[in-house]
Amino acid sequence: MKKYTILALAFSNLSAHAGNAVIPYWTVTASETACFSVSNISSSDVGFKVTLFDQNGSKYSGALLYPVNISALDQDTNLPAKSSASFCLQKNSSNKFGHGFITTSESSDEGAKNFVVANGRQVYSVNSAHSALIPINGGLPF
Repeated sequence: MKKYTILALAFSNLSAHAGNAVIPYWTVTASETACFSVSNISSSDVGFKVTLFDQNGSKYSGALLYPVNISALDQDTNLPAKSSASFCLQKNSSNKFGHGFITTSESSDEGAKNFVVANGRQVYSVNSAHSALIPINGGLPF
């Protein structure tokens, strides 16, 4: 019975997170910003949305720098098959930080399996540019 309980918990945990991934950390300051990419590794279109929350739990709606295939945060966006979206957050002096979520939605194709992978990096540029990886779903598709 114990084996079945563990197995059931494992599968219920997987299904609860299907199509969602946590962005564990992001920040924007006068000298640093976060950049993200979302890639559709499926053979059909997939919808996605990036929602960020600041240190107070409020939705962050700052401007995007260098947006490709995305125009705003917290907005449903269609990503064609095998394509990618990317953006950076606009630097500002208000020192915002927090967490976020990437949510995907099903394709209109019956039976299509849609998967995306995502990546983030924190870019620091005071005297020299360097960056640090922001792990999203361990690099695994979701």
